[in-house]
Amino acid sequence: MALSPTTATTAIYTASNMTPRANLERLGPTLPKQTADMLWRARRCHLNALEGFPLFAAAMIAGIYTNLDTKELNVCAGEYLVARAPYTLYCT
Repeated sequence: MALSPTTATTAIYTASNMTPRANLERLGPTLPKQTADMLWRARRCHLNALEGFPLFAAAMIAGIYTNLDTKELNVCAGEYLVARAPYTLYCT
């Protein structure tokens, strides 16, 4: 859901596949400030999504393990994904 900064830098600029995590540090000074800022925000948003996913997954697994209603779990999962979409758009 989050715009991967690695994908963006690879698509727009020459980026290294050998060290993809260093692309922003290496290309940052050569990019226009607005573009670099957007890519840094996208990177932070992407990391936030990765950090939040284990909690979401644990909650879903706990719900399944405790035999919560499937419909209720589906609604909760949908609400989480619907909430992530505007957050991702706002942050990038």
